[in-house]
This record gives sequence, structure tokens and C-alpha cells, in this order.
Amino acid sequence: MKLSDFTLLKGDNCDLLAQIPERPDVVITSPPFDKLRKASDTYCNTFDMDRLAGLLWEHMAANSVLVWQVYDAVSNGDKSCTSFDQCQTLRRHGFKLWDLCLYLKTSMYHRSPKRFYN
Repeated sequence: MKLSDFTLLKGDNCDLLAQIPERPDVVITSPPFDKLRKASDTYCNTFDMDRLAGLLWEHMAANSVLVWQVYDAVSNGDKSCTSFDQCQTLRRHGFKLWDLCLYLKTSMYHRSPKRFYN
């Protein structure tokens, strides 16, 4: 495979998903994290998870794989667990949880006081 074999789409995920004619076998995504990324003056975590989960279930091929990579915000030493809420929403729409990876990061690169550390 080469880079020219792929197409990068930019826009609202729900609108774009409805425009893709083929049913993908694999979807790899990194959705917005709990107010951890900022675009201009607004945080990038405003999306309709329930709508997106339904569209993914409807538009993905049978027996396909969804890789959902997400981090939770930490406040006062407690994680938000938004990732677990998103997982449950996907399950309600028919997805099965095959694997859940939790890990301890042992090194930090590109330290920034504005960035979330996992």
C-alpha cells in the first residue's frame, strides 16, 4: 500500500460518514478528549456521541473493527471516565467490546504545562 491509496476527509464526522459509499472494514479514530484540545476559543469535545455511534454501526461492514482511542481528563486526582461512557454508548448501538487497553506511560516527551499527561 502507498499513501495515494488513501483519502483523507475533513469535516463533521457524522456528515462525512453518510457520504462514504463503501462500508469500511476498519475505522481508526481519536475523538476529541475531555476539553483537553482547544481550537481557537472553543474546546474540541462537542460532538453527538449517540448519533455518531448509530451512524458508525449503520455504515460499517459486518464483522468490521472500530479502534476508538481516547483519553480521560483528570480533575482533583480523579479521571472523568468519559471513555467508559463512550464505550457504553457504542455497545448500546450494537458494538461488542473486544479489548480494553489501559497502560502506564513511563516516559514523557514534549512537556507542556497546557497538555494533559496520562
